[in-house]
Amino acid sequence: QESVPLLDHPSFAPSETNRICNGLDSNCYLRVNEIMFATMHNAMSTKEDNFILPNHILTMEKALAAGYRAFMLDVCDCGRLDLQFCHGVCFAGTREIIDVFQNLINFLNKNSNEVVILEFQMGTSSLDMLNNLFDRMASVDGFVDMMYVHKDKIADWPVMNEIIDKNKRIIAFQHNGPSCKNEYLIGCPSQIHYWWDYTIATRFDFASVDDILDFPKSCLIHYGKGGSKSFFNLNHFITDLIPNQSAAVAINTEEVIKTRVSVCSELNDGISLNFLTVDFWNSGNILNVVDGYNEAQSKLLR
Repeated sequence: QESVPLLDHPSFAPSETNRICNGLDSNCYLRVNEIMFATMHNAMSTKEDNFILPNHILTMEKALAAGYRAFMLDVCDCGRLDLQFCHGVCFAGTREIIDVFQNLINFLNKNSNEVVILEFQMGTSSLDMLNNLFDRMASVDGFVDMMYVHKDKIADWPVMNEIIDKNKRIIAFQHNGPSCKNEYLIGCPSQIHYWWDYTIATRFDFASVDDILDFPKSCLIHYGKGGSKSFFNLNHFITDLIPNQSAAVAINTEEVIKTRVSVCSELNDGISLNFLTVDFWNSGNILNVVDGYNEAQSKLLR
C-alpha cells in the first residue's frame, strides 16, 4: 500500500506564542496530513436534528465544540436543486446547508487556531450540484475566504501554523461529484478538492463488531488505491442495515481504537492515520485517542 513519506519540517515561527492548534501545541508544527482528526460520519444525521435512524445522538455543532474537527456530510437534491444535507433520502431528515456553514464559520471566528476538514458525498456527479453547493458557501460571509486551496496534488501539505496564520482554516473535499480532471470541464470550484485524489480508505460496510476486530481484513485499503496519497481514512463504524449504537459503544473504546490504529498503520507500511471516522461520536474516548496519537506523531516527526 502507498505510505506517506516523513517530511522535513520547515522552521516556522507562529505569529502567536503559546498557540494551541486543534487541541495541542505540538499540532502547530505538524503538517495537516501528519495529524489525526476526530471525524464524524454522516455528521448531519443526528437524533437532536430529528433524523430517522440517525448516526449520532448529539449534533455536529456539539461535536465541534467537544473537539471533533472533520465532518462527513451528504449533499442531496430535495427538489429543483433545493440542496440539503440528508442521508440518502430527504424524508428521513434534512439540515439546511447554509445554517450548518454559518454555525461553522461562527465557531471558527471565535476559535482562531482551529482547522476544520469537510468531506461532502455528492448526490450526483453533476457540476451544477457542486457549484450550487459552492454558491451556498459563498453566501456565508467569510466562508470562502477561509477555504484553503491545495494547488498541486503532489506538493507538501502546509504546516498547521502556516494555514492558521494565513486564516485558511477550512479544507474541503468531495466525492461522487465531478473529479474535475477533464480539461474540458470548466467551472469546478478549486476550493473543493476531489477526495480520492488525496485519500485512501478502508471499507465502510462492516456488518458487525467482529468484522471491525478482524484487523487483517478491516485494515485493508479498499478505496483510493493507486498513486501517492496524502491522507488515510480509517472507517470505524458498523453498518448493519441501520446505524448501530450498541456496536459503537463496543468499538469506540480507547483500547479497541488504539489497537486498531496501531495494527492498521503497521499493516500499511507505517502510514500515518488522518481520519478516525465514527458513528455516535459521544460514545467512548475518541478524542483522548486522537490527542494521544497526535502527541506521539509530534515526538516521531519533529
